[in-house]
Amino acid sequence: MLIGAISEPTADFWKAYYETGNLQGVTVLDPFVGGGTSVVEAARLGASAIGVDVDPIACAVTTAELTAATLEDLLPTLCALQERVGKKLAPLYAVKGHDGTQLTAVHYFWVQIVACPSCKKVGEAHPNYILAEEAGQKRWAFCRKCHEPHSLKAIHKSFSCTSCETKTVLNSAPVQSGTYTCPHCDKRTPLIKLGRQTEVPPTWRLFAIEATPRTTGRSVPMKERVFLKAAAAHQAAVARATKALRQEIEADPEFLPLHGIEDKYRSDTRLTDYGYRRWSQLFNDRQLLHLGRLAREIKKLSEDQRRAFGLAFSNHLTTNCMLTSYAAGWRRLTPLFSIRAFRHVPRPVELNPWLEGTGRGTFPNAIRQVLRASAFAKAPKEPARWGGFREVEAVAPTTAPRVFSGNARELTFVESNSVDMVLTDPPYFDNITYSELSDFFQPWLEHMGLVPEAAKRRILVKRALSARRNNEESVEEFAANLGEAFSEVRRVLKPHGLLAFTFRHSTTEGWLAMAKALALGGLKPVQVLPMPGEAGMGLHTHDGTSLWDAVLVFRKRPTTTPIENLSKEQIAAARANARRWRDRFRRQDRLPFNDADFANLFRASLVGASLGLYGHADDAQGIRLRNALEVAAGQ
Repeated sequence: MLIGAISEPTADFWKAYYETGNLQGVTVLDPFVGGGTSVVEAARLGASAIGVDVDPIACAVTTAELTAATLEDLLPTLCALQERVGKKLAPLYAVKGHDGTQLTAVHYFWVQIVACPSCKKVGEAHPNYILAEEAGQKRWAFCRKCHEPHSLKAIHKSFSCTSCETKTVLNSAPVQSGTYTCPHCDKRTPLIKLGRQTEVPPTWRLFAIEATPRTTGRSVPMKERVFLKAAAAHQAAVARATKALRQEIEADPEFLPLHGIEDKYRSDTRLTDYGYRRWSQLFNDRQLLHLGRLAREIKKLSEDQRRAFGLAFSNHLTTNCMLTSYAAGWRRLTPLFSIRAFRHVPRPVELNPWLEGTGRGTFPNAIRQVLRASAFAKAPKEPARWGGFREVEAVAPTTAPRVFSGNARELTFVESNSVDMVLTDPPYFDNITYSELSDFFQPWLEHMGLVPEAAKRRILVKRALSARRNNEESVEEFAANLGEAFSEVRRVLKPHGLLAFTFRHSTTEGWLAMAKALALGGLKPVQVLPMPGEAGMGLHTHDGTSLWDAVLVFRKRPTTTPIENLSKEQIAAARANARRWRDRFRRQDRLPFNDADFANLFRASLVGASLGLYGHADDAQGIRLRNALEVAAGQ
């Protein structure tokens, strides 16, 4: 998008993309910077990049990404941290095999303990009795009574335990779809209801371990891993971690961040519904001991190193808490936010945080991920047209990138008529409230001095743009606020400056809110086109999922009054635009352009039509935009 925006229509796009693209002297703004992709790429092409976000955590992440090219080698510091933290914790992760062989734990399997509200008896909230699977060949399961692991053929659906002779049916477990069925009295109770009744977080029991004979080095082949029943020695290691954590807290009451979970204004109340009241309750004691000691050492680093290690630490948090699950078929951990929500996991998995090579999300692996990003920033590559990658030159900006924590409706730190291009991804009125997800990182990043105090951040993020679906007043307020942001975009753009943003929404309300906001912004539409979005890899992806975003392009030019009723000709022009792009992309194999993508692009084109993209006549006998958007959903 950046290359296309600066290129003449007759220019050789691919030559500019790989060789001659240069944005020096061009100012690019993203007023909803989020993860920072737009400003990072703009700066890499030499632009004077400005990023703004209401959430200081988003600003901290973007700042870290912008400085990746200047990052020094982190491995010496990682080695020092391994000596001061990792090696001292290693005994807590040491286990022995059945023959007494010394092993290193990779994953610990925990399960929620439930007291039945009817009969008061205690049970384990297992969703099934399968630990891992090897497609079409074998699976590893455990006894529902004694937890002894067993290796089975893939076709086996039940087994009798060789230790206690109990029969276990693999998929006949107490928890199905979040509801616990008491094995003693058959009382069915949603786990979330238990949390609301008790108002205390879940309690856990360690029942199994996945271990390896290797301690360092390359990734461990699956065939070398073994599953063990959690024995008394393993429970004792947990108890030692709890004792050590208490000693740390007694010596330093600020050893851990103890922030409460703000519940008054949360749109997603699942955390408090399950009984959590503090963010520290999302971790077990061994995890807290590791994180507390690691954070204490990171706080001692220089600012640049602290920022880099803090970024790795925040990524590491999502794989080192009690909201992680285990992908049995892949035999690896599934991080928190893999579905962009706080999802309760009745059988979470604890990771050995200091493993090298093996273990998705260990701290050494998180550091290496940062180093890979730094290496890319220093020697960038782009996907080649026919497969593979090719190196490209990074262009040094004439002005250093700037990142501000502020509100897109009040861009007071950006001068009028100073921006050449605004490239952004505006918030969706009823979509994920990312500031609520980033609340998870706030206590630790604040603890390490990387973001402002929670109270200050809360004041800022309360002004984030969001609305509730099926609430007309809320939607109108969202449209008005987003319209103010677009008005600010118009103010800061140079004459004939360009705004380009991506948008995808499945509801009429979402598109209507965007149309109203754009009408208030006073910018002129010049193009609507598709661009690949999630690339078909999301957990929610299925055959009917839209995979392409709509790109709406506007110029700072004189505008006309928004059209309330679309003529047949305007609707036909919008449909023709969507069809033209569909016919161009539907036959290519990499990312098919499906019916949902067509409907999304058609709706975007209708919004463009309402703003004068296909003529300015307001047909009193025409079709209202809302009705046209509803019809487009079925096209």
